[in-house]
Amino acid sequence: MNLYIDARIPEKTPVIIGDRSVPPTSPQKTYPTPMQFPEASGNFSIGLQADWQKRDTVNNEHKTAYDSVVIHNRLLNAAEILAEYEKVIPPVKKEPARPHFSVIPAVAEHVSVDGNPAEECWQKSGKFFLLPLKSSRDIAISAQAMHDRENLYLSFVSGDSCQLRKYDQRDAKLWEDSCFEFHLQTPDNNYYQFIVNGNGTIYDSLNKDAAWNSSARAAATLHDGSWSVELAVPLAELGGYDALSAANSTADFCASTWDSLAYQLFHWGSSRGFAPHDEIRLGKDEQYFRIESLGDLRLGNLSLETSGSSKAKVEASILPEGYSPIVYPENLNNRIWERRLPAGRQRLQVEAQGLYFYSHEYTVNFPLEIRHNCRPDNNEIEVSLDLSNAGGEALQQVAATASGRVQLLSPEERVLSEREFSISTPLAKVILPFPAEPLTEGVYSIHAEVLEFSRSISLQIPDLAPYQEHLGVDHTIPPPWEPIQKLTGNQYQVWGRVYEFADAPLPVQITAGDSQLLSRPPSWQLNGQEPQWMAPKIEESHPDYVKFAGAGTIGDQRIDWTGELWFDGAYVLRFTLSAGAVQNFNISWQVPREFAKFVLNPLYVPWEGDQVVPGDTARKDNVIWLTGPEKGIFFWHQSDANFFPQKNPLRAVRDERTATASVNIISQPATFTAPAGYTMVFMGTPSRPAREDSRMINYGGYSRIATTHQSIAWGGFHPKRHKDDMISLNSFIPVDPEYFQGLDTKIVRRHIYAMPCMISDAHPAYDYFGQDNWSTPRKTHQGVKLGVPWTVDAFCMNASERPADLQCWEIDQTMRRYPGVNGIYFDVASTGYCENQHHGCGGIDALGQHYRSSNALGYRRFLLRIYKIVKKNQGSIMLHSHVQFMPMTQAFVDFFAPGENTFQTMATNLEHGYCEGISLEEYQSDFNWRKAGVTYCMLLQTGRAAGMIPALKQYEKEVLSDPKYAYSALTPMLQHDLNVWGHYVS
Repeated sequence: MNLYIDARIPEKTPVIIGDRSVPPTSPQKTYPTPMQFPEASGNFSIGLQADWQKRDTVNNEHKTAYDSVVIHNRLLNAAEILAEYEKVIPPVKKEPARPHFSVIPAVAEHVSVDGNPAEECWQKSGKFFLLPLKSSRDIAISAQAMHDRENLYLSFVSGDSCQLRKYDQRDAKLWEDSCFEFHLQTPDNNYYQFIVNGNGTIYDSLNKDAAWNSSARAAATLHDGSWSVELAVPLAELGGYDALSAANSTADFCASTWDSLAYQLFHWGSSRGFAPHDEIRLGKDEQYFRIESLGDLRLGNLSLETSGSSKAKVEASILPEGYSPIVYPENLNNRIWERRLPAGRQRLQVEAQGLYFYSHEYTVNFPLEIRHNCRPDNNEIEVSLDLSNAGGEALQQVAATASGRVQLLSPEERVLSEREFSISTPLAKVILPFPAEPLTEGVYSIHAEVLEFSRSISLQIPDLAPYQEHLGVDHTIPPPWEPIQKLTGNQYQVWGRVYEFADAPLPVQITAGDSQLLSRPPSWQLNGQEPQWMAPKIEESHPDYVKFAGAGTIGDQRIDWTGELWFDGAYVLRFTLSAGAVQNFNISWQVPREFAKFVLNPLYVPWEGDQVVPGDTARKDNVIWLTGPEKGIFFWHQSDANFFPQKNPLRAVRDERTATASVNIISQPATFTAPAGYTMVFMGTPSRPAREDSRMINYGGYSRIATTHQSIAWGGFHPKRHKDDMISLNSFIPVDPEYFQGLDTKIVRRHIYAMPCMISDAHPAYDYFGQDNWSTPRKTHQGVKLGVPWTVDAFCMNASERPADLQCWEIDQTMRRYPGVNGIYFDVASTGYCENQHHGCGGIDALGQHYRSSNALGYRRFLLRIYKIVKKNQGSIMLHSHVQFMPMTQAFVDFFAPGENTFQTMATNLEHGYCEGISLEEYQSDFNWRKAGVTYCMLLQTGRAAGMIPALKQYEKEVLSDPKYAYSALTPMLQHDLNVWGHYVS
């Protein structure tokens, strides 16, 4: 979906407006599935949220007015939107286009005029693409030019055979043959024209007088499917070298080819005909610049390859109508710029200072758009076709049913798989099976044909080693944990705790040191009664987890359950409630009051008197964590599926001695027509000890201050090359191995920056993962690297192990190869929700209610695997999640960086925000590392707020230089024994 303002797609909105932060927004959004519009008799709404989507941040009193609402039966492209806009707001008259320009370089080598421009010197000549002026065909035609101070040498090459060459007399009507032309108007205002046909015959004229004859020499060579010409003209007969090197001349390079029906015309110039409009000048040395290839611009495939002298400084940009300029950020000399272009009218502009300028207007049109969704688990590729932009006549043909075919082509363009189809709507999907032979690493293509349209897109198959090795999938125990130990009876010991079980699904006691965390065992109440529990059995026993299974009944209803006790103390409970009528259903447990001083969801929620509801939003109503300064009980449930009602199912109450937490699964009568499933985690905290060197850690990024640990590889966000770039953002494979080999291993421990389970479309593995595994709503980050846009997609950690396979494998490869890499810095690392039903998240529950699923359990598996690999390589992990710490998930790290959530606090109280803007209870809960067992490094926001808030920008230098800001920020950190990440203070 694209948002247009004044017929243009605007820039992304800033995240800071005035003196306040705002949610980031983007005018372009891609959805994982096509929009399903209602039937003609149906209805839909704009802006009105469904009940289950409503948030407490939405003010229902706010109104929006719409006028001139028009609904089309197909998508409009950028050019059509611009045309509609210009009916109301006429376009501003364009300035005359700047003419092309090229210096014609000097060469010292002898040139043989034989019609075959094969000498090496032609590779350093000026090159000119001849594009269609009046042609229904795309033919690759180019010209080249150079000089030796005595002669001007020209060559022409056509990718089409010479169909017509009937004249062999000088100055005959060669324009009636297939031919090449050169038009030149010199500084003394003389106009020269040269034509050469396939016989090597010359036509020349001066000021349109064909009676003038030069001493020019020409030769033509005919090839199978192509032909070429060389032409040498004495410079003395064109005004002389001195005059032609002192000032610009105007020129055009042209071609005419006959295809048995009509002449097809091509030229280099920017005028509307064959005429010397654009500029050339003879160079005084061998300095040159040329474009080697453009790609297929009309189909949106830019492949801009350049070559030039070492001193050439080259800028390139795309100027699309309706979009912001697209700029290559570095010197493009001797490089290739490849990327997809947006639809609509646009202009390519390339300039080498003092040597070259070229500007070309064209229109990108996609009458047929296709995309693929790779499903390796199903051995198939879903190919989506979209003919919405094909035009009215084509859409009528589609409505009457049109046929076509889709093919999977090998890197060598061999057909590997094919499927024919028929469609009667502009949008269609075709399932293309994987071929019988296994796909190997390489760039394949999907080719589609329907009506007169065809389109091909690439499909990259990566190295499959990561998905075959499955690193980190084993029963090993990473430090500081130890294997589960079976004690007497039904007791099991994990680090720092003992879990005791009876017949019920949840542990009846958790003992941490000399403290019993439960003052009463968990109680299950179904229709006001405790189920009759059968003795459970042990289904599996491993060093890292023990799995139990059991059941309970009340009347005709039954609960079947399995529970897994893991080495970190996370107890994962899954149970199914049989169909039937339920009046009420709840689970509760009781803890001593000292272990319920704070309630988190997982953020601090203050007690209101003697009760608390952890949250009334869908993001925060699935966690209740009762804790003291160190010890507590954490509870999580995966989704609100089969809760009724779904809002506020968790709550806690307290008295003088105890606190009771409850999970109200059914608090109003409900009837289940099918079994209802639930997944929960119950655990004693903390789950681990913090590092012994916690107070010695000084973490930073590209810091102004000395650090013990440093996050690197942020270059993926920057448009230019950076020495520590990875092959894509969120990859762990360096672009420059030599730089990484040279990293020191003694002073600073370096962590590679990444976002967990997020893969860039610039990564070779992106296509292979497929869209079925995206998180929904889609979570993305976007940017541009070397002029090529990238999008990072979040893949749901519940969906597939492939992102974990990839990132584990890459981390292992890099840490083994480069000793200077010590681990990972994970950013944007909070748990979240997903509604992508393709992989089992979200949907409609047994009561007909919409629900969505937390990714915390999948995220746990992901981080555990990563942690094992990093520890195997003697490394460490920093995780940044603002302040939301989930012990069941995020304990598999060494450092945790809260603090970015204090940005607004510091923006409103720059000097004393950390002393006055954060409560004592928040410091003792949210920012308390003891409850987590993980070293916290507070990411101070003082300098960041000053640098990003326009109203505070004037104080930025002062904040980063005056120690008083540091003293104010560090004082509460010292008081609460909280480590800091001091990049934004003096």
